[in-house]
Amino acid sequence: MTRNQDCGVVIMFLHDINDIFIDFSKLLYAVREQNGKIRPHFKMAYTIGVFSLPVTWVISRLYYFPLNGIYRASLLPESYTILTLLHILLQLIMVMNVIWSVWMCVFYYQVINGREVADPMSADTNKKSN
Repeated sequence: MTRNQDCGVVIMFLHDINDIFIDFSKLLYAVREQNGKIRPHFKMAYTIGVFSLPVTWVISRLYYFPLNGIYRASLLPESYTILTLLHILLQLIMVMNVIWSVWMCVFYYQVINGREVADPMSADTNKKSN
């Protein structure tokens, strides 16, 4: 037993901690309106949730993931040939985290400048393409 689960648990925690803020913000956005009236305390909590996401994203995915996740994977015994694939995939995840961070910066820049940003998850997927 090489204790590979330690590396997996750290990586899973660092990636799943952001889901709390994403789902919490979605929940607050869904319940912020009641009888056509926007409740201000839900709107404020939603705003706090939305703007805490980039903070936790940078800390967990751009700082601790390479520092702990990739570093812990490099400490695993090199007797397994699958570890080369693991290192390549971890580096690929890091590249994807950087790309998503850039997209998030663009999104927040648009929001701060007052542009209306459509939610890609709420787009009607049942439309027929011409």
